[in-house]
Amino acid sequence: MWRDEARLLDMLLAAKELSRYTESVTPKEFDDDRLLQHAVIRLIEIVGEAARNISAEFKAAHWEAVKKDIPPYSSFDPCWPGPWMPSCLELGVQKR
Repeated sequence: MWRDEARLLDMLLAAKELSRYTESVTPKEFDDDRLLQHAVIRLIEIVGEAARNISAEFKAAHWEAVKKDIPPYSSFDPCWPGPWMPSCLELGVQKR
């Protein structure tokens, strides 16, 4: 369980850093700054890697908390197959 919490912390810290790096940057400035682009890509990789390694047990235990934050108008489909998402069966979610 502590590993899952450490991964969540990694995700939070990377997201905060990403926000700090980009909060006052225009799209043009971003396009012109290769170093910033690489930093942003690396931070997104950190979030993705940490998310991918969170245990299935942790995801299943906290799915309701995540699901309540998804707006009803969202196109997010928890049953859409993808390598980064557990299947509906793993989460115990019934397809709408």
